[in-house]
Amino acid sequence: MATTGRQPMHRNRRNMMTALAGLTLAGVMPARAANWPQGPQTFVVPYTPGGGTDMLARALGQTVGLKLGTSVIVDNRSGAGGNIGAALVAHDNSNSKWLFTTNSIAISASLYKGLNYSIEGDLVAVSMITKSPLLLVVPGSGRIRTLEQLIELSKAKPDGLNYGSTGVGSVTHLGSALLVKTLGIKALHIPYKGASQITTALLANQIDFAMIGTPGAVPSLRQGTLRLLGVMGDYLPPGIAEAPLLSKQYPELHVEIWQAVFAPKSMPRAAVQRMHTEVQAVLKDSSVARTIAADGAVPLTLSQAGSAKFIAEDIERYRKILAVLKLGAT
Repeated sequence: MATTGRQPMHRNRRNMMTALAGLTLAGVMPARAANWPQGPQTFVVPYTPGGGTDMLARALGQTVGLKLGTSVIVDNRSGAGGNIGAALVAHDNSNSKWLFTTNSIAISASLYKGLNYSIEGDLVAVSMITKSPLLLVVPGSGRIRTLEQLIELSKAKPDGLNYGSTGVGSVTHLGSALLVKTLGIKALHIPYKGASQITTALLANQIDFAMIGTPGAVPSLRQGTLRLLGVMGDYLPPGIAEAPLLSKQYPELHVEIWQAVFAPKSMPRAAVQRMHTEVQAVLKDSSVARTIAADGAVPLTLSQAGSAKFIAEDIERYRKILAVLKLGAT
């Protein structure tokens, strides 16, 4: 294993759709990677170590490395809503760096002005990995057991409720803000640095509710320290036997977290195809499948072109959500 300072391990919008076609192999440079890989590969994770995306990158990378015959290193480059790590990969020419990220990158495309990279112009979608719905949770020690009771509590509090997210513009922020607007309640947004901090704040009754991903929620739900009020999707994730599907009552309340691998546009075509093939094969590996299921997620087995289409459509969907929430480019 490599042991550098990094941690080892193991969608108008016709123009946009046209540009996102660049996320398919046709937009990648001609194949010139007959001998690829020629050295260790790096999954750049634009989040802090220990989170769900980081841990999945490590589990996936270890097996992908074995298939590639080289080591795969995780390089955590957190900051700026995931844009620091994304820019690093977007401008890389080493044929060895891959972006292992979430749909925060699809949100950033519309949320921020002046980014020093373009998801449509500088990156190639290699492979989708997983998806999971956001979960609406409250402290397990509290009296709130249903969505209706949460709405009543908001009416009873003169200043309204407060909720936590993993940062301004994050998918947990947008999911929560969409919930607040849809329900017509008053709530103050309190951003945190990660899902673990949100859980801590909930347990200390410092916030009233949160929309969080399944990796951070499932263990606490099993322990009873958090209570699940609803699932922001049209399916129950692994590990959740019973819960209201919010989208049945409120169709707009359907927000998921997905994970995917991207490459810089300079990455040779053959390398992109090889990485897609190996990632998709690893998703069928029993140990990786168990890791994904334990996180309450489901694998996304899509072609490379299908992955690009999925992401293009999500970018457009988040543009519409941001417009509804009046969270324009900053």
